[in-house]
Amino acid sequence: MSNERRLAAIMFTDIVGYSAMMHKDEKGSLEILNRHRSILEARTAAHYGKVIHYYGDGSLSIYNSSIEAVTCAIEMQQAYNSNPKVPLRIGIHLGDIVIGDGEVYGDGVNVASRIETLGIPGCIMISKRIQEDLISHPEFHHISMGKFEFKNIPNPLEVFAITNEGLAIPNKNKITGKLKEKDVINSLAVLPFADYSQEKDQAWLTEGMTNALTHELRKISSLTVPSSTTMRTYKGSDKTLPEIANELNVDAIIEGSALKINDSVHITATLINANDKSLWSDAYEIGMEYFYVLNHNIAQKITQEIDIALTPADSTRFTTPSLVHPGAIEADLKGFKIFIEAYTIEQVKEAVEYFKQAIKLDSSFALPYAHLSQAYFWYHYFCESSPLESLALSESANNKALQLDPKLALAYLNRFYEQYYIKWNWEEALKVLEKAQSLSVDDLDVLYGFLFYYISTGKFDKAFETLEKIRKINPNSLAYWTNKVLVQFHSRDLEGVLESAAKGIKIFPHEAILELQMWSLSFLGRHDEAVDVARKILNNEAGVIPHRRGEIGCIFARAGLKDEALQQLDIIQKLNVKYKYIDPIPTGLLYMGLGDMDMAMHYIEKGFEMRSPIWMVFAKRAPPYDPMRGDPRFEKLIQKLKFP
Repeated sequence: MSNERRLAAIMFTDIVGYSAMMHKDEKGSLEILNRHRSILEARTAAHYGKVIHYYGDGSLSIYNSSIEAVTCAIEMQQAYNSNPKVPLRIGIHLGDIVIGDGEVYGDGVNVASRIETLGIPGCIMISKRIQEDLISHPEFHHISMGKFEFKNIPNPLEVFAITNEGLAIPNKNKITGKLKEKDVINSLAVLPFADYSQEKDQAWLTEGMTNALTHELRKISSLTVPSSTTMRTYKGSDKTLPEIANELNVDAIIEGSALKINDSVHITATLINANDKSLWSDAYEIGMEYFYVLNHNIAQKITQEIDIALTPADSTRFTTPSLVHPGAIEADLKGFKIFIEAYTIEQVKEAVEYFKQAIKLDSSFALPYAHLSQAYFWYHYFCESSPLESLALSESANNKALQLDPKLALAYLNRFYEQYYIKWNWEEALKVLEKAQSLSVDDLDVLYGFLFYYISTGKFDKAFETLEKIRKINPNSLAYWTNKVLVQFHSRDLEGVLESAAKGIKIFPHEAILELQMWSLSFLGRHDEAVDVARKILNNEAGVIPHRRGEIGCIFARAGLKDEALQQLDIIQKLNVKYKYIDPIPTGLLYMGLGDMDMAMHYIEKGFEMRSPIWMVFAKRAPPYDPMRGDPRFEKLIQKLKFP
């Protein structure tokens, strides 16, 4: 018998949950099955169709037209809705079929069978080709359910639901069926955006774009996103995207570019899975005032593409930003780039001027106030002002930031540092830090805050838990290694400090790691090695901030190098004339190393009076204070700090 090829409306039906029915009530289930078949056959014959096959609790039938097939389906569902009800779903598609030897073949059959699986009891799902035939028939109502990628079907297909009275309509967000397995993406990284400017002088824009998009994506609690700091190490990398994804243990990568031409910003963004397959891409041309709005929209689009659901808390954080004066955004981005890379007070002051310029251009823009607060707060670190003077400047700017934007996580983080480092208000510090965390999920700077708080209060289990979170977000970074040795040092795992420092220094020979390596060697009695590390720090002029000379002098004194210790003391005394503020506590440590406990206590008490930020918050447990422990004067000072 020869095969017959023809165009037909193909209908698949399926009784939902039939197997479960059989287990509960075999007789009732058979009654429903027979009812399904009898109504199907009667209605199909009435509309000039033909039942080709029964598949257990399902069926395949064909019709001469879309109109006949859909009319038949509506009548069937209306009949099945009376008792005993038949929980049937129906899928219909118009396509080529081949009939031969009692069988029906063809791509159209596959499509119809896939469409049926998207349905729910009482519904009728149709393909785009069926929907097009219904447009001139107003008696049929329908709604698009969206486009779907089906197993073994090469291209996405749009599917519709018939919405005539009495029919069930699936929830678009809960549709399931024989769909292609989507890439499961629970983590992604934003690569540094490329700078396509001719002079390569728009790093402020590309880094700002990277930071802003990362910040938006990190508001989603179910999505793991490495920090911008981590991603900065991949700038200009010749590694492939799969290699980077593997190193970071992420499911996908976002790469893009940003270029400012006159008043327009041109941006591209592409989402690529770990196997180097492009999942989504788009290009934009916007005015600078839409910078933060665009980042929000890109983040929103990506969450839709990877099918990430927002929790109520996520939705509270994930709100559309307001438009901002374009010049204010540019000034703030330029200032922030300078600030995060600053090694000198001159650089910090340059950043401050940019933040002030941003505020002048748009006084309703909260972010530059928060950035200004950050910069002012660290004036004391660069010896530009005392901690209390820094605090006054920082609080003034930060209060304005919070007034303008009560949901600005950075402003709460700034308040934490004010309360923690200078006011020593432990309860309030923890409260505002938790508020910052609620507004920005596992933000790295917030995690650093928790880490410092746990070290100060002796909660080392929590400190190590927080360190592990930092490692996952910011692996193999300077911040991770610095904080790892910090926790180990204060928990008195000095051998652990040396092991971690040796690994960290190979990648980042930074003074912050060398300093704790130096102290650990000294307390382990390895004084010659401690002195060697101290000399390394002295040889790097950028790393020899005035505060650090007191520590180095202490190490020299502990090693019996009294003359070199006194030399550092002389330098500190001269620097006190040059600078507006030098933390007195490291000078106290130097005297401690020399064995002059009265002078040591004098400078430690002076540090308390001046609100020495870094050394006082760790005073209860930091090893360098050990020679003073038991001294009534020191113990009284610790009581005044009221550690929890």
